[in-house]
Amino acid sequence: MAPPPINRLLSILALSKVSERELKDLYVLANEIPFTIFLETIQETELELKNSLPVINAELRRNKNSGRVNESLYDEIELLRKRKLKMPVGAFAKNLTSVMKHEGVKSIPAFDSRRGLRVWLKSIDRKVGPNSLYSFVMRMLDGYDSRDDAWRLE
Repeated sequence: MAPPPINRLLSILALSKVSERELKDLYVLANEIPFTIFLETIQETELELKNSLPVINAELRRNKNSGRVNESLYDEIELLRKRKLKMPVGAFAKNLTSVMKHEGVKSIPAFDSRRGLRVWLKSIDRKVGPNSLYSFVMRMLDGYDSRDDAWRLE
């Protein structure tokens, strides 16, 4: 085993999952350049990382918030399905698929009742985006006649 001071560095390298090629490149570089240049390079990299962390964190927060927006979209779609359309999940999935086909969406993800409606809605959302998904559901509401509890595709 390596001496204790180097253990931390070796642990960092091991946890970073760098390839054998990258380790070899680092080894060659460290042996070819003077220590002061090697140290300056590491310090510059530290500074770059430190300066980019706020940008990375802002991006992570934005992605996290967009997930919340999408979750509320799925909640709203579920409420519309239950309260306005009063459709079982399978019928809803079948009718939403019909609307999407009618609107020209290609290769619609198949609904799997074992995985649930929300998982299916997420896969559609990734394919067409939240605005299109919501508009397809609204088209279902437009095509739904609550007087005779029937749904029609216009």
